[in-house]
Amino acid sequence: LLWERFGSSTNIHLRLGFTSPRLAARDVSVLMPKFGDIDLLKVDVDNCDACFVDALLQSGARPKLIHVEITDFIPPDLAA
Repeated sequence: LLWERFGSSTNIHLRLGFTSPRLAARDVSVLMPKFGDIDLLKVDVDNCDACFVDALLQSGARPKLIHVEITDFIPPDLAA
């Protein structure tokens, strides 16, 4: 359904299937060489959303807004 709806869009990139934080950061840097152009970074993976956000920020991405899911019942010292 996602591919049917957004697959032909030139300003939306979908990566369906396996990826890693490093591969995602590489893909974003290739697709958007001017990192300042990122308005919204939405990360929605089955685990460790923060790992993906960290890899993207470490690669130089500076999105205006970051949207991630959080697990608020894990104490901060265990969540990092």
